[in-house]
Amino acid sequence: MYVHQDFAELRMVDVSEENVDTVLERIKEVVGRILNEDFEVLGNPNCRFCDYKGICDSYVA
Repeated sequence: MYVHQDFAELRMVDVSEENVDTVLERIKEVVGRILNEDFEVLGNPNCRFCDYKGICDSYVA
């Protein structure tokens, strides 16, 4: 599943059998970065509706 930044909706993504290992490695990398809080806000954040604005360094009032 993937939330596309232009649509902000959850979508199912088909993964071919030969790409499963690649997709799993990418997921593990992203989860690791999230757990280590290693990410940055790209573009213009929509802070008004964000659940994390109270703890985010990029919060824009």
